[in-house]
Amino acid sequence: MSCSRCGAPYLPADPECPRCGLHFPTAATPHVAAPGKHTTGDSERPWLLRGASVIAVLLLAFVALNVLAPTGDDGNNSRWRPSDLPDPNAPTASAAPTGENLAKNATIVADRTGDPGVDGAGQTITYSTANLVDDDLETAWRATGYYSGEEITITLPASTEIRTVGLTNGYTKIDATSGDDRYTSARRIRSVTWLFDGGPSVNQDLDDGEREIQYKQIDPVQTQTIRLRINQTTTPGKFNDDHTAITELFLGAQ
Repeated sequence: MSCSRCGAPYLPADPECPRCGLHFPTAATPHVAAPGKHTTGDSERPWLLRGASVIAVLLLAFVALNVLAPTGDDGNNSRWRPSDLPDPNAPTASAAPTGENLAKNATIVADRTGDPGVDGAGQTITYSTANLVDDDLETAWRATGYYSGEEITITLPASTEIRTVGLTNGYTKIDATSGDDRYTSARRIRSVTWLFDGGPSVNQDLDDGEREIQYKQIDPVQTQTIRLRINQTTTPGKFNDDHTAITELFLGAQ
């Protein structure tokens, strides 16, 4: 395409002629050079100059980013910020601890527990808090519906330093007879708060789909009573299986 005033070539996206500055209305149809009209040589020099300017800007940007920017110890060119440093005091998720589960020696009381049920083989199933520390992923504590504003209280024999907490976020059983998956059909817990003597508390977010105990390392806290509060759950997978459940929970000194 070429300018109707001076004949200089331009692109459809150009708002004006690169040589004479003629403004191109967006609705206007650009003038097309007649066959045989000279469109090379001097008329293209502004384009060459513009191209050279673009290359120069890119080179300057490359130098600023890759030469002038500080280089980190790992050899990557990056501009250091104080926020890049990890917080050494921040609690982090933990792998399975090696110490004993202190909750096994505790008295565990729930504000509410569901009535016994029947499995696929017709056997009666109970959901007491004793199931929380029996190391059996086929048993669970559970309550009907959403366990909202209610707690599970764990009382240790004596004041103890706690460094790790953990729980499963649902009923992990798959019925051996019917094949029903209790985990996906009921609610799964997404968030809880652990509350300790004297007021300290720790929030723990839980991954939906993770059927093993999900552990969290915390800053050491001296406590005898631990209250577990459920903050958020998923909706039930099946309308007729609206329960909140925990298969196992853990308290550790390591």
